[in-house]
Amino acid sequence: MAGDDPDLRPVADVLSLGGGRYFLEVARSDSIRQAAERLGIAPSAISRQITRLEHGLNAQLIERRADGVVLTQAGRVLLTHLEAIQDRLDRIGEDIADLNALRR
Repeated sequence: MAGDDPDLRPVADVLSLGGGRYFLEVARSDSIRQAAERLGIAPSAISRQITRLEHGLNAQLIERRADGVVLTQAGRVLLTHLEAIQDRLDRIGEDIADLNALRR
């Protein structure tokens, strides 16, 4: 468990929503450059966030290559969890929209 290892911080401390969003976009596009274009930010900002995630999780998440990136096993695990979180966030928004519609 994270609490047992002084080198690992709780995931919530490491995984900012921005960093998670950037990682998701990189994973979906297989490219830091393409992710940056889609998000409208500098590739260096995405690279810094991913490096920060890697340091915080003490795991390499992507392999950087000349033609893009490839997720490592740890990156695939993170992607699976982030997609589940994104699905949950989408459902929260839908549920709240439904409540608002009922009040009208």
